[in-house]
Amino acid sequence: MFNLNSIQIIVDDYIDILLNRFLEESFKEGFIIPKIKDYYVNILSFFLFFSILYLSLDIIFTKIWKNKYYLKLPEIKRKDWNSKIVAFIHAIIISTFCISLIYKYGFPWNKTEKDYNDREIDLYYKAISISTGYFMWDIIYCLSDVKRSGMSFVIHGVCAFLIYVFTFKHHVLGHYAILFLNYEISTIFLNIYWILDKLDLTGSILQLVNALLLVVTFFSVRIVSGNITICKLLYDIFFARKLTSVYLSLYFFINIVPMQILNFIWFYKMIRSILRHFDSPGKPTKKEKPKTKKSVKKNN
Repeated sequence: MFNLNSIQIIVDDYIDILLNRFLEESFKEGFIIPKIKDYYVNILSFFLFFSILYLSLDIIFTKIWKNKYYLKLPEIKRKDWNSKIVAFIHAIIISTFCISLIYKYGFPWNKTEKDYNDREIDLYYKAISISTGYFMWDIIYCLSDVKRSGMSFVIHGVCAFLIYVFTFKHHVLGHYAILFLNYEISTIFLNIYWILDKLDLTGSILQLVNALLLVVTFFSVRIVSGNITICKLLYDIFFARKLTSVYLSLYFFINIVPMQILNFIWFYKMIRSILRHFDSPGKPTKKEKPKTKKSVKKNN
């Protein structure tokens, strides 16, 4: 049976382990990532791909497709629309890639660096390169419109970019990154939900079905699977297998935990937004009773 004394002993042991690691390990060595030099071409290629895609969408919608809704939008709204399309396409590409990798190679639980073959490692890092290139584009896009989007989106993009860059440090971290990139499955339905709103399909059956898929995928991949993966990763990098330096492990903790808390906040706001969208119009509301005209007839 656990009691307060036994818990205190366990906590003290873990604190001692961390303190010893801080004293023994090198800060600089923890952030050196030589493996990334093999994939910088991939990263830059996907950065260019998403940049060109974003810039070409305006031409596609105004010159080729000549979408009536898009043509009515002001320039700021067009930029917002185009950025959502880029995010949507990135989510489809990376989700498909990561699901196939998990299906083929499984999960990183209890795997060591020696358990990975060159082909598997290469596929992990190619997948991560796609999203690293995307986040590079996203940072620049948010900076170009920082007054409207706010610094929070810039900070989020930078943090996500650096987290995935540092997964090139170890193969196991690259494998973990594939699980986190599966978060983008919910982004697919989130962007469809947004697009349906803009096409005046708010409250439609199509949006209702999409909303259900959004809630299920967001809760499954970000809340349930995400929390399990985060707990396992943090335990592995700090105590169990010490996958990387304690300094880089601390960096992951400082970035991942607040971002995961944001997922809870977003999930709550998302549920509220969906409920407002599909609030039954047939709800009884308090209305004033119609005034009745007083009879002007006199009794004979």
